[in-house]
Amino acid sequence: MSDNSRKLTACLDGLIVACLLVPGLPLQAADKLPRVPEGFTIEVAAASPLVKHPMLAGFDHRGRLFIAASSGKNIRSADLVKDPPNLIRMIADTDGDGVFDRSTIFADKMTLPMGALWHRGALYVASPPNIWRLRDFDDDGVADERTILVDTFGFSGNAASVHGCFLGPNGRLYWCDGRHGHEFRDKNGKVISKGKAARIFSCRLDGSDVQTWCGGGMDNPVEVDFLSTGEMIGSVNIFLGRPRDDCLVHWVDGGAYPRFDQACVAEFPKTGPLMPPMTRFGHVAVSGMTRYRSTEFGPEYRDNVFTTLFNTHKVARSVVTRDGATFRTTEHEFLVSDDPDFHPTDVLEDADGSLLVIDTGGWFRIGCPVSKVAKPDIHGAIYRIRRKGAHKVKDPRGRFLDAARLTPAALARHLDDARPVVRERVIDRLAQAGIDAIGTLEGVLAERSAGSLTRRVSAVWSLSRIDKEASLRPLRAALADPAAEVRVAATRSLGTLGDHQAMPQLIGLLSGDKSSAVRRGAATALGRILETSGVSGAASTRAPTVASLLAASGRSGIDRFEEHALLYAVIRTNDAAATRPLLADRRPAIRRAALVALDQMSDGGLTRELVVPLLDTDDPGLQQAALEVIGRHQGWADQTRGLLETWLAEKAIDAKRSSVIRGFLLSQQGDMAIQKLVAERLGDDSLGLSARRLLIDVVGRSSIETLPAGWREMLVASLGHDDLTIREGAVRALASRRLIGPELERLIDDTKQPATLRVAALESLAEKPLGASRFGFLSQQLDAEHAALSRLAAARVVATVRLSRSQQMAIAARI
Repeated sequence: MSDNSRKLTACLDGLIVACLLVPGLPLQAADKLPRVPEGFTIEVAAASPLVKHPMLAGFDHRGRLFIAASSGKNIRSADLVKDPPNLIRMIADTDGDGVFDRSTIFADKMTLPMGALWHRGALYVASPPNIWRLRDFDDDGVADERTILVDTFGFSGNAASVHGCFLGPNGRLYWCDGRHGHEFRDKNGKVISKGKAARIFSCRLDGSDVQTWCGGGMDNPVEVDFLSTGEMIGSVNIFLGRPRDDCLVHWVDGGAYPRFDQACVAEFPKTGPLMPPMTRFGHVAVSGMTRYRSTEFGPEYRDNVFTTLFNTHKVARSVVTRDGATFRTTEHEFLVSDDPDFHPTDVLEDADGSLLVIDTGGWFRIGCPVSKVAKPDIHGAIYRIRRKGAHKVKDPRGRFLDAARLTPAALARHLDDARPVVRERVIDRLAQAGIDAIGTLEGVLAERSAGSLTRRVSAVWSLSRIDKEASLRPLRAALADPAAEVRVAATRSLGTLGDHQAMPQLIGLLSGDKSSAVRRGAATALGRILETSGVSGAASTRAPTVASLLAASGRSGIDRFEEHALLYAVIRTNDAAATRPLLADRRPAIRRAALVALDQMSDGGLTRELVVPLLDTDDPGLQQAALEVIGRHQGWADQTRGLLETWLAEKAIDAKRSSVIRGFLLSQQGDMAIQKLVAERLGDDSLGLSARRLLIDVVGRSSIETLPAGWREMLVASLGHDDLTIREGAVRALASRRLIGPELERLIDDTKQPATLRVAALESLAEKPLGASRFGFLSQQLDAEHAALSRLAAARVVATVRLSRSQQMAIAARI
């Protein structure tokens, strides 16, 4: 379709909608409004026919709302690309009453748009397989130009794909990508980046300098937002898989996050265990989220995070509290709907401090666990929530502030404007003023009163967007600001800009700053500078930095997020020569940190001769780290027998050590020395209960096709053990390999054994006929009187054994 045809279609669409919006005729929405807390009001701000199936949205500087909207159809990716049915709709509230009354199709023929960010006269949209920039040069409400900024991203059509875009406080674009993979090529067609894992990406406004911020095995990161300090929080689905947990997460630079069961996490260097979630919601299907910036709801609401919960028809409010180098949250219900077809997908703050909640309606089915049947006739709506008695904000978007004509000094007076939208406009306008604004911003940072904190943080973000050498000096000065918030923002900015002259100050913060968040930020900045500024090529500069980073990691009481930043910074240097001497440090914590960093460097050069001696320590952390590294290298396992035997001889093995032993034994299961160790220990009558359970579990999980010598005999012997857990483990290990023998046959028919154990043993008879007695027992386990999981286990056996026709009829009748 030509541009002129698109414009004509959009204009006709807007005319039809306008005709339908007869004054006094209510918009179509849910019969019953969702509930909000006492002291708040809720009203319909937009509904059908003005909007249908809205998903995610964003405002422009004029208050127009750009909505990524669905056509109401569930379509797979190939057909979405072939004939894109979805769109970006623009709606406006022309009379200022809080209810939108004008609608235009800004961009049609989109695949599956998942967000809308207006910035500097353009709309940035994630619509797979691309990141787009859309421009409307003649201001008629229809995009004239569509430019692909970044490609290509995989997607299936289930909405677990690219989402965004989001503006970082440093002026970069950010977006989320689900676990469908990406592949970037340069102008010559050469692949420059490729991966399967989910990621948080960023780039410059022109699409250049694409960077990975973090990633992991999660299914679907949806949205991100930033605290005033620049720290990033986001919503993500299936962050954990067993059981499923949808979460809020503190996304840190270089972080490797779950899921644990996804092989793609191997695409990221790891500084230790995968990074944890911040907030665990359960199986709720999180979607859009936002940080509340205004004070209109009251001071207790400022910097709260609001998150939409698709499955449970709610919006949650999370009170965010700093906790060391990361955060913790306390949750409250904020909006609740009893309508099963109310599916909130986004929440965003309007300039006047009111909150908009988007309900996408009943159309979505692909990948949705609660929407079994698509209901495209339920169009959804947009709701506005206000605080009762809140004062009317005068000129909330600063339309009467002629920012383009004001001097930097005049603009700077608004860096702490109570209106968040105005404050952001001023930050960006000062950034665009460039070199002319640096002196003014430097003066703002020289202020030290508590009342100027917001001004100083805002000044940091203006400077961070000015790509000039002169902007770096005031940012370095901000590292000494009395407020931790300013220092955190400054470390983020200097790291992004790669300022190698800031390194001495940043190194000083590693041990000298009282705030763990600042220390984390300083470590992250140092890692970025060493990786990107070229300084890492000078051994005289990088070696002291590596030593300082590793020394800081040995601080007592350090939390996981600070430790990650320190170790990831060392990994980024890829400087094995500077790191290797620390393997001989007198402090076990430093030796462990150096080992982890070298193991994850692309050119770490670890050898067995360097690693095995580290096992000779009483420090459990260093022992476990060394064992994990050895476990990733075939042929190194024979040096570990002494330590393993010591651990297995303990009467009680805690969960953390059990996990390390299990992972090591499974990674080395093909090594004959390890196979022999497992068989010998299981044959030792003095072996403790926890160690025996652990080894039986390892045998059961083993992927070796033919069990090594002695393993089957140990499993058979375990069928008679007094401990039910050991008997169950042995049964499942034998049955999964169809290793039926007289001992297992006797257990199947032993009525004194637990029914669950006998059912598990019956799995060994796959593809074999069942005698009448065994069939009678199995069919009884399908009765409703038994627990659901027990019935499910019996059903699985029914599906694998060979049933006669009469037995099949009997099962059908019983069901």
